[in-house]
Amino acid sequence: MNEAHITCAEEVLKALKPIRNATLVMSEESMPTLSVIAPLYSKLVMGSEESPDDTKSAKDIKAAIAQDLGKRYANERKTLCMASALDPRFKDLPFLSEMEIKETYSRMTDAVVAAIKKQQNQEAREVEETDQSKDVEDHLSDYEDGSAYTSLQPIKRPRKSCTLADLLGMVFATSENNMAPKSAHDTAASEIKRFREEKPLPLQENPLSWWKEHEDAYPELSKLAKGFLCIPGTSVTCGKRRGGDIVTAHRSALTSEHIDQLIFLQKNLDIK
Repeated sequence: MNEAHITCAEEVLKALKPIRNATLVMSEESMPTLSVIAPLYSKLVMGSEESPDDTKSAKDIKAAIAQDLGKRYANERKTLCMASALDPRFKDLPFLSEMEIKETYSRMTDAVVAAIKKQQNQEAREVEETDQSKDVEDHLSDYEDGSAYTSLQPIKRPRKSCTLADLLGMVFATSENNMAPKSAHDTAASEIKRFREEKPLPLQENPLSWWKEHEDAYPELSKLAKGFLCIPGTSVTCGKRRGGDIVTAHRSALTSEHIDQLIFLQKNLDIK
């Protein structure tokens, strides 16, 4: 191999290095969650940009990589950015523009508000169903013991207001009036604001463990985060790291079903 071939090979390796590193990250991560995709994708796009000292081979390779990347994640970009924003490691979103960051957190606020309202509506329906059931039971009970036929005594209604309250009520508001419940939007905005002010989690830490420790501080946001971060970013981890240890030349007769079972057992025994 002459010097020109060696130089060309080195240029190819240099151009492909970002792809290699991204592959290693996804295959070596113990928890390759969906939130990793957007930062890695952005890094690959940056790595495919041409530089003035690139040779023709390097430029051709980078152009091919850029063309391939342009076809990927077009429809999933918003979801991927949301997942990264919910990851305490990537929540600052430095790979996005200011406008994209604002839009991402706006979508996050809307998602939390929708989840809160859905929960409130469900609780209201449960209370209404419970009250209706109780009313029916009380009504039947009244007829069984005959109390429904007794004459009702006039009910003395509590006094709703007094002169002092009418005169000074607006000035000396009670603490109950001052502690009005927050709206769903205020609750969501407050949690997201505090979350963004948190110190970023080191890259080697587990984001799911962080949310488990902070779910009391962010009760609504943590539900959304767990929904996104439980989605694996790839299925390569299991096959690459475990499959090579199990499927060897001496065990080549294993069926695919048995391989899946052995990988599952080995992975979960390590966790235990």
